Amino acid sequence: MTLRSDQPPGGVGEGAPAARVMADRAGPALVREVEGSSERSMAMTVDTDLAIETDSIEKYFIKDGNLNHVLDGVSVSLRRGELASLIGPSGCGKSTFLKILAGLESYQSGTVDVLGDEPGSGRFDIGFVFQGLALLPWRTVLDNVLLPSEFVKMNKGEARARAKRYLSTVGLDGYENYYLREVSGGMRQRVALARVLMSEARLLLLDEPFSALDEFTRESINMLFMNVCAETRAAALLVTHSIQEAVLMSDRVFVMSGRPARVVDEVEISIPRPRSRHVMVETAFVDAVKRIRSSLGLEDAQESTVDDPP
Repeated sequence: MTLRSDQPPGGVGEGAPAARVMADRAGPALVREVEGSSERSMAMTVDTDLAIETDSIEKYFIKDGNLNHVLDGVSVSLRRGELASLIGPSGCGKSTFLKILAGLESYQSGTVDVLGDEPGSGRFDIGFVFQGLALLPWRTVLDNVLLPSEFVKMNKGEARARAKRYLSTVGLDGYENYYLREVSGGMRQRVALARVLMSEARLLLLDEPFSALDEFTRESINMLFMNVCAETRAAALLVTHSIQEAVLMSDRVFVMSGRPARVVDEVEISIPRPRSRHVMVETAFVDAVKRIRSSLGLEDAQESTVDDPP
């Protein structure tokens, strides 16, 4: 694990002075950790079967002279073709971790390997679905899906054929020329999914993309997304606050603590695929939900969502 001092302005890594402030505030434990970091970094090997491998990720930022510790030694691995979820209290750093994987956020120490390389912006082998979907209302459904092809200057005929194929995959045949104001929230979610598939990314990162949908539409999109992942063999990491959604969709669930966030449990979901909503009454499903609730400190709570730190 190596202390980074090359981060952009606004984070802790604004050069050596900020790094010293971080070390001074974090105390001797962090100093010892940094001093022993180079040996661990050199010892880390890349597993070609892994889409994601992180080791001891630390994230800090300084606001108004105060040190905010966001991620506390987060280590996660995701196999190629695997679908996993991150679940934890609101504001614990799940979205920040996802952005680090996508190369959209800096970090101070630790190691990150994404599809055999360091994270970096502009990688078309990584697809990211944001909470707000980030669709363009002045574009038609088809033109929104075509957007990634414009960045890589794909042949227009090939791009349109691919876009229409993925619109068909998500059930939007016949809606190519509609504007976003003319389709429902669930259909917009399908547009966002078709757009991220357009790049044929090998890794999909999803930051609570289904949270604004009603329960019926959300379950429908859950099923669709699982089918798409099975068809494309893309690895996927989903941030969610719904324990049931995490168990229904995932091969593994990483349970995170409140800030500073760390992984407190890793739950293997042994339910065979393909899955339907009917698995939610099976013993394996119920047991997984109970274990995650226990890891989150929610044994006495009634809801299967995580909105506030326990």
